[in-house]
Amino acid sequence: MRPHFNASAVHFQGWWAITVHGVLDSSIHTQAKRIDRIEYMARDAIALGLQVPPDSFDVTVTFEIDTQLQELIDEAKAASRIAQDAQLQATSKTKSAVELLHEQGFSTRDAGALIGLSPQRISQLLAK
Repeated sequence: MRPHFNASAVHFQGWWAITVHGVLDSSIHTQAKRIDRIEYMARDAIALGLQVPPDSFDVTVTFEIDTQLQELIDEAKAASRIAQDAQLQATSKTKSAVELLHEQGFSTRDAGALIGLSPQRISQLLAK
């Protein structure tokens, strides 16, 4: 089983301060300018401290963010998921309506006018 380390990152004055606990019974500290560099920097610090290759262990990064900000982020993500689900449902219902209009003999122009889409979009939906 590969060793596993937990790194925590805190945003401070434009940098991410990174702490990894449990490395040689101590903590290792490093920093990164961007969020996409946090794991790399944590791995580098751990590897240096343990004198092992940086791909010989696993790292999980957690972010310490203000509670109010984290709640807002969570709400934004939930709203995005709801919007994506609604878009999928709208697309499915629109396609069903277009197919039924076509079966009943409506022209693509008339179907588009009834649904609020261009005749070209109606043709695209019928082609799928």
